[in-house]
Amino acid sequence: LSIRQMMIPAGNVNRPGTKLNDEPLWITIHETSNYNVGADAEMHAIFCRNGGGSETVSFHGTVDDGEFIQLLPFDEVGWHAGDGCDNRDTDKGCFASVAIETCVNADGSWSVTKENLIDGCVAIIKGDSRFNFAGRKGKFSPTRLAQHNKWSGKNCPERIRAEGSWGRITSQIASESAGIPVDPTGPETPPADEIFSGLDIAVAKRLFGSPKGEDGKTYSFDP
Repeated sequence: LSIRQMMIPAGNVNRPGTKLNDEPLWITIHETSNYNVGADAEMHAIFCRNGGGSETVSFHGTVDDGEFIQLLPFDEVGWHAGDGCDNRDTDKGCFASVAIETCVNADGSWSVTKENLIDGCVAIIKGDSRFNFAGRKGKFSPTRLAQHNKWSGKNCPERIRAEGSWGRITSQIASESAGIPVDPTGPETPPADEIFSGLDIAVAKRLFGSPKGEDGKTYSFDP
């Protein structure tokens, strides 16, 4: 995996310099939702370096089919989770996670982008020296991988959720982090107990009746 840094300038409105909690951290997976030709990792890095638009968004890294670009040190808060970011004890998306934006540009290879996303997460978990951890090295685990949806309820990462590949992605990250080879050509949709592994009660309470899972089957939740 090609990794490089294009840090958001210190003092930018979308780089507040606020420190993440010194606790076990999450990796939050997003998608850019920008399908335009050329909307790759570098374009989104430039977007953040220029202030992150009207909503002053920022994230820690962005990945496409060619590279992974780090934008913030892994000990700083980014504006990405949509969970309020005003309470360190409850707003874990903001204060206890780093964000990766996955590119979905039409001129990129989606399958290669997903493999690079997996490799990027594994590199973070294993403490790859090409990243700037700024004191948070070793704080990440394959048991703490989250969709953006976990923190705000937003349908993100939309494409991953729609195709049912979350289970395969997280399983492959866990296996590769432990040094276990994985067949990347395996089925996209794992068994149901893997798809919903780690679902917390707060998310379950937001679901009504018997919801349809990402694999098209119907499930009910028993706390």
